[in-house]
Amino acid sequence: VAIIGAGLSGLACAVKLSSVQKNMEIDFFEASSKAGGRLSCFKWDLKSGESFLCDNGQHFVIGAYQNFLAMLKMCGALDKWNIFNFEWSGFYLDKNGLSQTLHFKLKQVPFLYLLNLYYPHVHKAPRFFLFKFLYALTFFMRERNKAEGLKNLYENRLINNELIELFFKPFTENCLNTEFEKASNNMLSFLLKECSKNLPSSLDIYLPKSNYHLCVILPIINYLENLGVTFHFNSPVERIYPDRSLKLRKNVTSQYDDIVIATPGYSAFSIWKKSNLPINDEISVWEKQVYRDILNLWVFIPLSKMNASRTKNSFLWHPVKFEDDGTTYIIVSKESTNHILLAIVRSACVGEHAKKEKEEIMSFGRKLLKTKFYIQLDRCDFKLIRSKKATVACTHDQYKTNSIWSGIKTPMDRILKCSDEGAMGFPSTIEGAVFSGNTVAEKLLQRRN
Repeated sequence: VAIIGAGLSGLACAVKLSSVQKNMEIDFFEASSKAGGRLSCFKWDLKSGESFLCDNGQHFVIGAYQNFLAMLKMCGALDKWNIFNFEWSGFYLDKNGLSQTLHFKLKQVPFLYLLNLYYPHVHKAPRFFLFKFLYALTFFMRERNKAEGLKNLYENRLINNELIELFFKPFTENCLNTEFEKASNNMLSFLLKECSKNLPSSLDIYLPKSNYHLCVILPIINYLENLGVTFHFNSPVERIYPDRSLKLRKNVTSQYDDIVIATPGYSAFSIWKKSNLPINDEISVWEKQVYRDILNLWVFIPLSKMNASRTKNSFLWHPVKFEDDGTTYIIVSKESTNHILLAIVRSACVGEHAKKEKEEIMSFGRKLLKTKFYIQLDRCDFKLIRSKKATVACTHDQYKTNSIWSGIKTPMDRILKCSDEGAMGFPSTIEGAVFSGNTVAEKLLQRRN
């Protein structure tokens, strides 16, 4: 089997294949110098001479991602993660400073422990928040509302706008990487139902102890290499020949029994078109898909430059709405003995607004550091990363035209496709990528049995 692309979906496919048939020959062909795709990392050299491996972007992992977590466990990587109970603490940043707007977490229903029932325990929230929240939750998950766009749903029904701004909008935009006003309720409904299974563990938040390269990609590669899987890096595939051999830059491979294209749709379409292979409706979807970017502002804050009393209250994972641009940013921080590594994330970014979005996240970063940490951004090491075409946009328009998912089939019987947008029904997430890889692996195993 040849797998084109060593991102998460392709790696998941290989883990599934090799765990079932340990003698299967699997070759990876990856265009870049390392595996991981959108989960890859970069080396950050600080002014002090120190270096860090940082993720290209922040990624959202919760307990409902059972396929992803099962793969981590199989590869011996689950102990490299910290697990936190779900807790939503929303903040608002304006000219008056940083103020908490909402705080709630799940608590078990008293006296009914054997039934394992949980409810949102509200500590700080607007009046009647709990009732409004449960109503909206039920409303979005109703079967007859699934085919509508979120904007139409909440504008034409009795859903409190404050509730949308405090929870559902930031939750949707950061889980689906799609603007709330344009998002498909089908995707939000699916995600909410997945999160409601096996409460409260399905809502646990998983954060890698270091980074995704060390806590996901490297353990998977080690696992696969121990089973004989071969990786060819800096080996972009230019063409797939009809006999299922691959044209690389300098040579042509031998013939393969099966080929898996484990790249995003736009990249897969480029290879397919150059190969002069037949184009049907499934292949056309690869070209039509619309994507969204993710912005990640990394900030390295030495504790020596801070007011020591402020470090005790540093963030872990919080949404913060910025008055100046109306955007809710996700703040993730990891504190060590001598520094805080801060990630400021803006999801659902649109390519044509890149300059404006960059200015806004930098403005937010400066104000957050001054307000929360009493330090100027320019006194710290910082790096802004834009993950272009990070995921397929889960918009209502793409849902109506069946353009969110590409599926796994192609017109060529022995060539399959997997990626995060390849899992039918799943949002374009880490879990979708692993599920798609597993589905392709199961299809290949069925053929061989």
